[in-house]
Amino acid sequence: MYILIQNVSFRGNIYFCIGFFQALGMQFKNFFFESVDSTNVWLSNLAQSGNDIDGLVVVAGYQTKGRGINTNSWHSDPGKNLLFSIGYRPKSISPSEQFIISKAVSLALVDVLKFYVLPEDLHIKWPNDIYVRNNKIAGILISSTVSGNKLESSIIGIGINVNQTVFPGWIKNPTSVFRETFRIFDCQMILNEFLDAFSNRFDTLNDRNKFDQLHKAYFSLLYRRGEWAAYMILGEKKRAKIKGLSEYGQLILVQENGEKVTCDLKEIVFLEQ
Repeated sequence: MYILIQNVSFRGNIYFCIGFFQALGMQFKNFFFESVDSTNVWLSNLAQSGNDIDGLVVVAGYQTKGRGINTNSWHSDPGKNLLFSIGYRPKSISPSEQFIISKAVSLALVDVLKFYVLPEDLHIKWPNDIYVRNNKIAGILISSTVSGNKLESSIIGIGINVNQTVFPGWIKNPTSVFRETFRIFDCQMILNEFLDAFSNRFDTLNDRNKFDQLHKAYFSLLYRRGEWAAYMILGEKKRAKIKGLSEYGQLILVQENGEKVTCDLKEIVFLEQ
């Protein structure tokens, strides 16, 4: 159960509250900001100041500098969507295995969203967007700190389009929970549901014997898995089919000539069909 502790002002017109949420053995401390530059940046600054961010959840009603993958920005109307970041301290994940975190977060999002949209319409667009059919409903941005051979901490940024109805024209193929259901939902309720799903999925990260289980579940939900589709691969337009993932989370495709290609994020672009 989420318990509100207090409301205080911070930096003039920005407000935050502190609360606690217990979910399947994991305890989270939740901070809510009416407005903040970026929840990922706020958590990162806190970590760089020497604070333990494990289990901290920072939620924003609005982000003035919301970020997506690479240089992409994340647009959201104030108060319409669920924008938050979680601090996580891995216990047994090496730097080379860190993509397993993205898999677990993606699956936790699907675990929640399947109660709002048809489960068969939900897909994970590699590496970490959640699609309803061909439209994006949620995205993930993870930044991790590595020290030697140890993955020290990860900051998991998540945006879920909940109640937004209209999006700017420059955003490609967006959708929202409202667009799919024609109903308004409480973002706090969805956050609580996600923290439950997050706890459940991340419990498997403490057991290396379950990594393969996570991989299979993630791969089974991949957008365009096993379909011939158009991509820009290393600057060339090609048709290819997704066949698998490397141990580092890279996307493996087979081209029409039978040649396999392994791509990092910046080496492939999904083209419209």
